[in-house]
Amino acid sequence: MITSYHGTMTQYAGLFFLVLVGCVEQNDALTPPLVENADLFERDVFAVVITSAARPFKAVAQIFPMNMLILADTMHWNTLRMYEDSLSRADREAVSDFRRRNVDSGSVQVPLRLDIPYRWITDQELREAAENPYRSVRPVKGFIVGLSHVGFSRDYRHALVYVVHERGALCDAGDFMLLERDATSVWHIVREMNVWVS
Repeated sequence: MITSYHGTMTQYAGLFFLVLVGCVEQNDALTPPLVENADLFERDVFAVVITSAARPFKAVAQIFPMNMLILADTMHWNTLRMYEDSLSRADREAVSDFRRRNVDSGSVQVPLRLDIPYRWITDQELREAAENPYRSVRPVKGFIVGLSHVGFSRDYRHALVYVVHERGALCDAGDFMLLERDATSVWHIVREMNVWVS
């Protein structure tokens, strides 16, 4: 009887351990909690990457209003997966949230606080560009930037965003950017992971 009781307890202990491990693994993939200023965090991340990309140019930063991952193929996700093993736990949390937030295209058009001039590209300009993809004079000219939604770590101190820079013929690129928020709540780009360049 004692052996049977001990065997049953061992089975329950094993089951409890499996459930516990399962919970820990699920917690790793949990998305950040909703916080009051999450939208402001995303806008601040946008401001940092747009300003960084536009700084060498004297033109107005022109921003695509839709999530640039609408055009993404498996290359983007495979590239991200390739970098993922080398990331910290907090950065991997941001990657997990990034995947969740970029499931569909959606809009990224929000009021921004930039210290450089910018404008959102209009729907009409996007339609004209789609109707005339090989036109010698593009409806939208100059420095152009496209963004994805931002993924955050659970403490909102690490962020991941996909950024497309279009600077004219044969000078375009798509990059994943990791950012970190310092003690004064200022975001800094800490790593750029190139996906494509032309």
